Amino acid sequence: MSRQSSPDQRFLEFSDNYEHPDQGVDYIVENEIFSPSSEFTKSYEDLREAFNSYLSSSCACSDNDCTSDSCPHGKNYQLFVHPATSKTELVLNPSRSTKEFLCECSQFCKCPKSCKNRRVQFGPRDDLEIKCCEGKGMGLFTKSFIPAGAFICEYAGELLTESEARKRDVEPNPMKYLLCLNEISASANKIQTFVDPIRRGNIGRYLNHSCEPNCEILSVRVDSIIPKLGK
Repeated sequence: MSRQSSPDQRFLEFSDNYEHPDQGVDYIVENEIFSPSSEFTKSYEDLREAFNSYLSSSCACSDNDCTSDSCPHGKNYQLFVHPATSKTELVLNPSRSTKEFLCECSQFCKCPKSCKNRRVQFGPRDDLEIKCCEGKGMGLFTKSFIPAGAFICEYAGELLTESEARKRDVEPNPMKYLLCLNEISASANKIQTFVDPIRRGNIGRYLNHSCEPNCEILSVRVDSIIPKLGK
């Protein structure tokens, strides 16, 4: 198989070399559970159990593809060829079966890392920079072209319980980064994921506010019950 028909080899290992301009914020490359200030509650224990649980869904594909209907995770992405450089990258497939969430292949699948259903798990894209926007604080910008449907970065931070999220939401802090993802399971149960990068987070925290947004958030599960929030 030619290199041009496979994802760019740069994206086959996790990479995140960014830092916060504010030294008071801890940089973490993916979600971590917050540390409660008091005794552990049942909701915290449930969160910790979910965080340490694995998603058992896997595929048996062995042809380095995972884009066919036979793959339980497939058809999420398609290859985009950059016209200026001929380099390729995975972008969202507009014909994918689910629009609100994605399931990527994982360590439990038989397919290789180079299959066409792995992108978010390898970290943020290159050529992003944090700059100060006059009157609006810090913002995230790109130094190179990003095609429609391409992955930018995960919105990573501390995973909170609902009670901790409500507590932080009323704290007298002018900057709010708390994000709540609401999902409905196949059995009609409400699933909530609370992520707050105000104290600890990755480069995604600077994508939180925009008067004219040009990207979207998708729930992405790899090998964990708790989703990654991909932008």
